[in-house]
Amino acid sequence: MVFHKSLTRELTFTALGVFVVLLAIIISTQAINLLGRAAEGRSPTKP
Repeated sequence: MVFHKSLTRELTFTALGVFVVLLAIIISTQAINLLGRAAEGRSPTKP
């Protein structure tokens, strides 16, 4: 039972860490794209 709780806690923290890292990558990629479009003079809302 102790092993099960420990494993569950470890997997939860690992999954949460992976989620946070992937979210940070997505947000930074979107910010880079936005800044690139702004530097070209294109409107960020137009495709």
